[in-house]
Amino acid sequence: MLSSVIKYSLIIALPCCLLLASCEGDKPVPPAPAETVPEIVENPALVAATLRIQQNPDSAQAYIDRALIHFKLVNNDAALADLDTALLLDKTMPKIYLLQADLYFAKRDIIRAIKSLETGTQVLPQNKEILLVLSRYYFYNSERDKSIKSADAALKLDPGYAGAYFQKALIFLEIKDTAKAISNLQTTVEQDPEFLEAYEELGYIYKQKKNPLAIQYFRNAVKLSPRDNDLRYALALALQEQKKYNEALEEYRLMIKESPQYENAHYGMGWVYFQMDSFDKADGSFKIAISIKPDYTDAYYMRGLIAESIGDIKNAEYYYDQTLRIDALHTNALNGFDRLKKLKK
Repeated sequence: MLSSVIKYSLIIALPCCLLLASCEGDKPVPPAPAETVPEIVENPALVAATLRIQQNPDSAQAYIDRALIHFKLVNNDAALADLDTALLLDKTMPKIYLLQADLYFAKRDIIRAIKSLETGTQVLPQNKEILLVLSRYYFYNSERDKSIKSADAALKLDPGYAGAYFQKALIFLEIKDTAKAISNLQTTVEQDPEFLEAYEELGYIYKQKKNPLAIQYFRNAVKLSPRDNDLRYALALALQEQKKYNEALEEYRLMIKESPQYENAHYGMGWVYFQMDSFDKADGSFKIAISIKPDYTDAYYMRGLIAESIGDIKNAEYYYDQTLRIDALHTNALNGFDRLKKLKK
């Protein structure tokens, strides 16, 4: 398509150039420098989508399909143009408003994204998905009251709509109404027991409260995403805060098995071993963490603390010094040096 137009333009342009050259009289024309014209490669999916439109010019879905391909190729203006055509053909398709909003958001035009969704709710007032996405965009735009109102409208259509409860929970978390946030998150997982993000949020809330319920919520999240080391790390931290050291160690071992270069898991394992007075194992774990991340200040500090704990003042000074070379304001290392000075007096 596009390449055909360009090739055609080149064919027309070349004779014109030769004609102009011949009109300059007998003056010799120096040869033009050789240029390599890059081959234009069309996207096969885009070509196929365009062919479908040519075969079905009245199909709104055909234009939506091509808009999706343009979106993936970051041809956002072309995608929006296709959606405008789709709207002229059939304004009752929810995908149009949802994709329009995503495209405007990608262009950092959240106001037009919201307007697209608002139009969608007017045309399709019974569509809960558009209402939920509109709630999210209101939330992004700090319009919390409108966000809650839109989520509630979605819940009127479907009282078991887990995504709407989760959206309300995020709003309540932002305004620090933890009780309402917890209530909505719990309802989210009641309605959808596989809603990973709700378990994760509940885990962090209860972890901040130092409540052992955090462990169970993180366990539920890890079951749904067992290869997510960040989730497993959160679970391990919750376990060690409740002094369930052996269980925390098992989580760190699973993390290291999955990702041997995950420095936080080695550090966490070292910290737990330190709490268990297994200083050699702790030091070995911190040493590995440093080998993976040479500027891991906390790991250097912990090696210093181990040395201090066993009375090895020389190595304690060395590791505290290493810590401060990387972070001159590392409070724990500064306090460590102060303790060592007092020991020397």
